[in-house]
Amino acid sequence: MIRPASVIGGSTIHSRADGRFRQFWISNVVINAPTSIIVKCFAMIENRVFAHLSMTAEERYDAYFEQNKELFNQVPLQYIASVLGMSAETFSRIRKRKSESS
Repeated sequence: MIRPASVIGGSTIHSRADGRFRQFWISNVVINAPTSIIVKCFAMIENRVFAHLSMTAEERYDAYFEQNKELFNQVPLQYIASVLGMSAETFSRIRKRKSESS
């Protein structure tokens, strides 16, 4: 049985149950995975989109830093800036402000 589901931006995701697995597709992309993994991935994407739309760059930095402190010493900072949706320069300015205030 195929069931359409509404998602962000008015897109439609279709799913079909097949035992323990559920098949999802958007346009021509097909994903076969356990339902729990798909649900977690969509929740992560939705949270990330919401954060980009509703939070300032500094708020995104603070939230990401609280959840991923270890990454700030392991990953090049321009990659973290990219994940947070800001330029490396903006990321650097925020880091400098944070270090000066502490």
